[in-house]
Amino acid sequence: MAVDVDRWKEKMLAGVASLCLQKRINLAISNPCFELWLALHLDADLPSTVNSRTLERHIRKQLGSFQKSNYDAKRILQNIETAVSKAKDLDDVPSHRWPQKMGTHVYKLVESIYERLK
Repeated sequence: MAVDVDRWKEKMLAGVASLCLQKRINLAISNPCFELWLALHLDADLPSTVNSRTLERHIRKQLGSFQKSNYDAKRILQNIETAVSKAKDLDDVPSHRWPQKMGTHVYKLVESIYERLK
């Protein structure tokens, strides 16, 4: 399951995180939003102000076009190892249930998928 910090209150996130832990469901939370995970696949530096709108513009500028509901995932995913590495670098406290600062735990979900494929 993947959720964004900018769409949920902390109490709600805590509840979802606890329920996922009980049900053994992998949870990948991005702070502030999932677009951060997509932006980490790109070579360019992140914008200085990071929110959903600025990240969408950043991705659009790098790819030439971008719509949340319809984008070229193949083009982005070719750099998944880069995104995992950048996400790990941002994750100053990996043991937290979600990033307290800018970051994403989608990399943990990706790593768990890779592990199961071995």
